[in-house]
Amino acid sequence: MQRLVFLLFLSPLWVSPVAAQISYGLEWPGTGAVRRMLYWSSPPAAYDMTYLFKVYQRNQVTGVGDGSRYYTTFFHGNNGTFVWGGGYGNSYYGAHPYPVPAPEGNGKWEISTAANDFITRDDDSEPYVANNQWYSQAFLADNTGGNNRNHVFYIDLPSVTTANIITHLSTDGYTTPPSPAIVLGQAPDNGSGASWGGYSRWEEQNAIIRGIQIYTSVLTEAQIIALAALDTDAAVNSKVSELSITSLWYLNMNPRPSDVTDKKSGGVAHNPAWEGTTALEWSEGEAIPDAPTGLIISGKLTIQIGGGGENTMLNYLEIRQ
Repeated sequence: MQRLVFLLFLSPLWVSPVAAQISYGLEWPGTGAVRRMLYWSSPPAAYDMTYLFKVYQRNQVTGVGDGSRYYTTFFHGNNGTFVWGGGYGNSYYGAHPYPVPAPEGNGKWEISTAANDFITRDDDSEPYVANNQWYSQAFLADNTGGNNRNHVFYIDLPSVTTANIITHLSTDGYTTPPSPAIVLGQAPDNGSGASWGGYSRWEEQNAIIRGIQIYTSVLTEAQIIALAALDTDAAVNSKVSELSITSLWYLNMNPRPSDVTDKKSGGVAHNPAWEGTTALEWSEGEAIPDAPTGLIISGKLTIQIGGGGENTMLNYLEIRQ
């Protein structure tokens, strides 16, 4: 007579889905081969404002077009000709590298305003940009009263040392330009199919830009440091609520050329548009498909037949939701 003996060994294990965060950004290669400027055509007043960006900066391309090596991370200014009238010099500001010597030198971080380029940091140094690395940056535009307009550029947060800050106080007031806009990646068209400065490359950045936060107030240094450390829309929305900040105007921490919509929680959405085609898409990370959720019971089922020790072994797997 044959005997059947069933031996079942079970090993339970709880599992849950594993999610991977993919980072996205807008990439400009610096060549200016096509028009690809991101812009807001109805921006808030130029003062008071705070801007935060994450920028992966590269050295500007050489030998392209007219040979100029200007950059544009962002400007708040006229979406049209640069010299539009008598007050043009006090109608804009921006921050990015500036070629030294212009127009073909390597870049130094600058505040661009008042028809000038301010590259001297608060410790009186003027170093060249360290390329091929990420920077968390912030720019403050502050109406300090009367004709005074203060500009502060935090170059490499969370550092707030004078070696990583540029400050410029303008004392000639502010003049609203004919067509105010906030622009990213390329400079506005001067009306002749070239950049503000008349350059064929549109003064295009050679960088990846992501982590975009725009506020209609001057945030404190502590608030800026806290917000610059975040990497997702959900984290920023949560932190803004925690800090009782009510001036968040636009948010998109992981912008894609196909999705630059405003991701802030509540309020009116302030969605930008593309002039020309879009920037390129940059991404980093890998999506992991959802794993089954629940109790996994695995083991081996052994069937022993007869007294001769003939065994048949089966693998056993069950997922209980």
